[in-house]
Amino acid sequence: MADRFWIGDSGDWNDANHWSDTSGGSGPQPAPTTSDNVYFDANSFSIASQTVTLNVSAEALIVDWRGVSNNPTFTGTNSLSIGDNISSGLYFDNSMSVSVTGAINIFGAGNVDTQNKSIGELNIGSAGANIVVNLDSAITATSLAVIDSEFSSFSKAITLTGAFNIFANNFNVTLGTSAISAGDMSIITSLGTDGTITGTPTINISSSFTISKNGDLTYNMENAPIILGTAATVFTGGDQTFNNVTLNGGTTTISSNNTFGTLSIADGKTVKFTTGSTTTLGVLDATGSSGSLISIQSTNSGTAFTLSKSSGTVNVDYINIKDSTAEGGATFIAGMEGYDKLGNTGWTFIRNDYLSKDVKPHNEIEIEKAKNKSVINLKSIESEIIDNTPKFKYDN
Repeated sequence: MADRFWIGDSGDWNDANHWSDTSGGSGPQPAPTTSDNVYFDANSFSIASQTVTLNVSAEALIVDWRGVSNNPTFTGTNSLSIGDNISSGLYFDNSMSVSVTGAINIFGAGNVDTQNKSIGELNIGSAGANIVVNLDSAITATSLAVIDSEFSSFSKAITLTGAFNIFANNFNVTLGTSAISAGDMSIITSLGTDGTITGTPTINISSSFTISKNGDLTYNMENAPIILGTAATVFTGGDQTFNNVTLNGGTTTISSNNTFGTLSIADGKTVKFTTGSTTTLGVLDATGSSGSLISIQSTNSGTAFTLSKSSGTVNVDYINIKDSTAEGGATFIAGMEGYDKLGNTGWTFIRNDYLSKDVKPHNEIEIEKAKNKSVINLKSIESEIIDNTPKFKYDN
């Protein structure tokens, strides 16, 4: 193991003339290897705004920019691999600028402190690594992968333009109360292995959320709110429990036999449930609006999916429903703007009941209008058929 100190202002990573074995010393020294601690400090730059270019795929045991002077920039498109499968460390300084777009790979146990500087891929661990890595600051990156590792966010924010993947043989991930924003999020266990994920982060996903259990998974994030954006296309829950899931506009397919404490569906949203699946509900918040109806349907037209709730009432309105079996003991009611698109069982469609040609007189009927959340108490309703159309008279 050796120490390598950057010297001589701007330069390329592989230039031996910019490396010394002492702070502010002289070169040349060989470029760092995985057994070397790398330091950028107060003696590295004599003038402001100098640039270190990652012009080759580089490696080091630790990379430490803390205490660097004169606001340097770290840039490059190549990868940087840190750690020796035992220890590692990455520490940026708040005064520096970072525009490294190549992958940063953490291969040893240690801490990651990027000072929330924007980076490219961040990969933590590797197959069989079983290392422990902790976040010391928020992360902004293209993507984040946790592979066969114990990882804790310590409730720091994780902001990604691409994917957050947690996978491979064994992992233990703690996300605390992190605010997570990503294009996709995948949690995957391999055959014959296990993984554990814990926390109550707030998860905002723009495209897809996937749990794939080829091995054992302990999912201790049932209280984590999950919000899928307007471009979200897939929610594969892996038969887990989710207490608060929100689906915003567009079309989303829900796969697996999931349990939702509250499933909220935004106006205009189309939700397709996998044919033959059973979704267990606590609350279904699915009231659209005039001109922006919600649609729930099966992935295969004519073949049903099941919604199940053990007791109480499920009320929805301004919604199209197709190929839905409602069961479990609760009462499922679609309001006056709920449309039966065929293939449904177990639902009461208020519109069908009161606009059918065989309307009978009713007394003390309460029709809850989800549009304005008001209740109309009708003391009496009379109907007659005129020109094959039911006509109504009622008194309040």
